[in-house]
Amino acid sequence: MKAIFLFAAILLANTINAQSAAEHFLDALLAYQSNNFKSAMKSVDKAIKKDSTEFDFYELKSKLQMQMNEELEAINTFTKMLSLKPNDFLALTNRGVLLQKYHYFNEAIEDLEKSLIHAGNDSNKVMAYVNLSAAKSSIRDYKGAEKDLINALKIDSLNLGILTNLAQVCDELGRGEMTLVYLKKVIAIDPSYFPAYVNIGFKYQLDSNYVEAEKYFNKAMELHPNEPYTYSNRAYNRLQLGDIKEL
Repeated sequence: MKAIFLFAAILLANTINAQSAAEHFLDALLAYQSNNFKSAMKSVDKAIKKDSTEFDFYELKSKLQMQMNEELEAINTFTKMLSLKPNDFLALTNRGVLLQKYHYFNEAIEDLEKSLIHAGNDSNKVMAYVNLSAAKSSIRDYKGAEKDLINALKIDSLNLGILTNLAQVCDELGRGEMTLVYLKKVIAIDPSYFPAYVNIGFKYQLDSNYVEAEKYFNKAMELHPNEPYTYSNRAYNRLQLGDIKEL
């Protein structure tokens, strides 16, 4: 009887081991789609053990690592992906963004510049330019960051994020007048975009133009009456105007 159970156990083990890399990968995909990330990771690792040359296996593993907050491990996985496909846009982009997050700025810029070369479509180019500008800002290369954002804006002239980032970069470069130009373009495109009103008000406040600052803080308060940061800035602004009763 024991021999029968032993035979059955051996047969089951052989059946499991007989699964192909593709079958393990399918198991991983199904587990991933069910948000069972640990199970998916076990299956994709089995797939990779069977076949370490399949790009898609590592791509899924990188997604799992990002979901499981294993970002440093994901960098290694992106590196493996790039050894298989050196010009893959998303692998270059994702590794570059993570390298920037962990302060490997020069390495990040190298990846992101390469991602721009292999971006292909306009949407990817915008993404590459924006990521590059963020990495360059991290090393205080604001002129480089501005150039990248302007290139992105040439492709997508109505992008509020690009315009807002350009405003910030211009402020760092000491070109406050252009900061206001870009922020006012934001609200011309979307009059309900609350952060732009706050930033314009704050910029006027820094320039001691409290009358203009008041207008934008008031508009921000109309859009978000319970936002404490705006309320505090407007109160300070009114104090500078001597309007104590309206605090």
